Amino acid sequence: MAKENTPGTAVAATDYITITTDPKAMDTYKKLDDKSFRGSAVETYAKIPAMRTGELSLDGNVNPATIGYFLGSLLPDLTSAATAAPTGLTGTASSGGTFTAATYYWKVTALFGTGETAGSSEFSLAVTASQKVALTWTTSAGASGYNVYRGTSAGAENVLVGTVGPVGAFTDTGAAGTAATVPGSSSAPATAHTFSCKNNADGQPISFTFSDFDGDNTRAFAGSKVGELQFKFSADGLLTFTTKVSSWASVVLSTPTPSYSTVLPIAAYTGQFMVNGAKVATIQSADISLKRKVEFLQTVQGTQDPYALFSGALAVSGKFTSVLLASDPILAKIGNSSASGSADVYALAFSAGNNTIVFQMSNVVYDKDHPTRGKDYVELSAEFTCVGNITDAGATGGYSPCKVFLGNGVASGTYQ
Repeated sequence: MAKENTPGTAVAATDYITITTDPKAMDTYKKLDDKSFRGSAVETYAKIPAMRTGELSLDGNVNPATIGYFLGSLLPDLTSAATAAPTGLTGTASSGGTFTAATYYWKVTALFGTGETAGSSEFSLAVTASQKVALTWTTSAGASGYNVYRGTSAGAENVLVGTVGPVGAFTDTGAAGTAATVPGSSSAPATAHTFSCKNNADGQPISFTFSDFDGDNTRAFAGSKVGELQFKFSADGLLTFTTKVSSWASVVLSTPTPSYSTVLPIAAYTGQFMVNGAKVATIQSADISLKRKVEFLQTVQGTQDPYALFSGALAVSGKFTSVLLASDPILAKIGNSSASGSADVYALAFSAGNNTIVFQMSNVVYDKDHPTRGKDYVELSAEFTCVGNITDAGATGGYSPCKVFLGNGVASGTYQ
C-alpha cells in the first residue's frame, strides 16, 4: 500500500501488508438500463456506463509495524513522538501498609513488551510506620505496562516493588520486592503513535492505494478508505485482523517488488486486559470492532469515478468470553451495567518483542451477557459498546470512543 497525494490517483506501493488468506478484491461497474419501448418483445435495449467503484477485504495477523495504516484510516487524529519515560510521579501515604518509618524514593519505567525506558523523575516521601503509599504518574503513549522501583536513598532505587499494566497507578504497601535497578538507558522502540477521532476540519482520513498482485496483473485500488477493522484473539492463537476497504475502481499498475517487515505478529497470550485499573486474568477470547461507514459521493463532473469517498462517524464495539468463577467480580459489574454511572474503563495491551499495541476504551457499557454452563466450568460471554468520551480524544479535542497506542520502530509521518 501507499499514501496518496491526490485521492483516487493510484501510486506505487511503498509498504507491504502480510495477509493469511487470498484478498477479496472486486470492481463494480454500475450500468443504466435503457428500457425505452421500441415495439419489440425486448426488456433492455442498452446498458449505459455509470458509476464504477472498488472494494477489498483482507485478513491477517496483526503486525505492529503495518497495522498503523488501517488504524490511521479509522482514527486519523494521529500524533507520533519518541517513546518516553513516565512523567509526573507523585504519591500520598495512608494507613494500612507495612513500611517502617523512613524517607523512601521511587522511580517508574515504561514497558514496551520486552523493552523498557529509563526511569522517571524521582519522587520521595517521608513515611511513618505501618503506612502504604499510593503512587500515580502520567502514562507513556504506547506502553504496555510499568515497573515501579523503590530505594532508601536518593538515586539508589534498587528494589522492584511492582509491575502493572497500562495504567498510571500503583500502591506500594512496603513489601520486600525483588532486587533490581532502574535501566540507565532505554530499550523501548523508537516511536509511539497515538490514534484517535479527528474532530477538526472535515474529520476525514487521508486515502491510500492498495495494490494486489494476483500472479498475472497488479490491480491498484486507489482512493481507498477503511470502513471496518476488526481485531480478534483467543488465548492459544495470534492477534488477528479483518478489514474492509472501499475505493475507486481498480487500475493496472506495474508490479512492485515486495519488501516485508521483519517484525513478527503478536501472540494473544502477551495480552493484558485491565478493567478500571485491575487486571482481569480470566479472558479466553475477544474481539473489538471499529466501523466507519464509507459513502461514495457521485457528482456531475464528467467521469464515472466518484467525486470523493466520505468516512462517516466512528462506532466501536466488542465482545469477550471469560472463564467464570463464583468470585469473579466482572459478573457483578455486568449485572449492574444498567445502573447510572456504571460504565467501565477498559485497557488492553499486547506486545511482540518491544513493539506494542494498546487499546484504551474509557467509557464501556455492557449490552448483553450470556453464561454458558455446558462445560465443567462456566463461561461468560459479554457484548459491549464504547461510548464517546473526552479522555480518549486526541489533539483535535472533542470526543472519541477509544484511543489506540502503537509503539514500534516506524518513523513519524509514515501512517498519515
